[in-house]
Amino acid sequence: MFAGAAMDALEYFRHLEARRATIVADSADALALARARGFTAAAYTPAALARPDDPPALVLATRMATFDALVDGWEAATSTFTHLAVARHDPGALADCLDELLAIDARAALERRAAMYDLLLSCDELELTGPGGAAALALGAELEIANAGAEVNPCWLYAVSEFFEASVVNLEHARSSFTVDGRFGFAGLAHLSNDEALGAATGERLARLLRRAAGADNWLELADNRVVRFVVAGEDATAEFAALLAGAERGAAITELGLGCARFTPPWTSNTPLHKCAGVWLGVGNGADAPHIDFIAPDASVRPLRRAGA
Repeated sequence: MFAGAAMDALEYFRHLEARRATIVADSADALALARARGFTAAAYTPAALARPDDPPALVLATRMATFDALVDGWEAATSTFTHLAVARHDPGALADCLDELLAIDARAALERRAAMYDLLLSCDELELTGPGGAAALALGAELEIANAGAEVNPCWLYAVSEFFEASVVNLEHARSSFTVDGRFGFAGLAHLSNDEALGAATGERLARLLRRAAGADNWLELADNRVVRFVVAGEDATAEFAALLAGAERGAAITELGLGCARFTPPWTSNTPLHKCAGVWLGVGNGADAPHIDFIAPDASVRPLRRAGA
């Protein structure tokens, strides 16, 4: 199947900034939001992403069925595109999410991302410090990284947030890429579910937790890469946190480390896939057997403790 050529990520975001990209959306409200912000918008169908000669696209997925179709059919999508899958977070936060995206300085964020991946790949140990304390992070000899590339390729599925973050996951086992210990303070959180039933079962509890945590005194106590204490707005909520992860294969283990590379202040009372791009974060859960929750610290700093081979 013919596909268009790879596009440099900065070029892609320049198209987006100049409103030369097409917004492909799955609801009338999402189409209206896109047009109100100056974009040409088209209704989502698989055929809408099979036009390699068209301008690049951004897919706004407000329904889980749309996201599932992207996951199942990305190899046939010959257009150059990324997605904002607010269906996995909160479809009602689409306006916040789109405005966050359009406010990002893409060049600066992509430059920071390259520098952050260089840091992760050149260190054995890092320290995460912020208002809530400090945590030591030991990196493995091999790191599981989903996307460190600087191109948007056709016939591939990219979340737009991938280009504004440096992320490492513990996919193979609980400590396959890293282990973190200490205290990690966070200003807010984001959460997602990859299953509609899971989202329905946990969504209201997570929404209440998100509102309580917004801009408050929150922190995680971490031991051997697990959350052993969870404090929200100065109150111990460890039991509540454990209940949200009941039945999860990894339980309270940290499954993701991320270094956000964009500079903006998220509206912490909403839940979008771009919030994490504004700070250092630690994530738990996989979004399948338990919600994935990211704890985000926009004021945290990252310091190398030991360089690889030192």
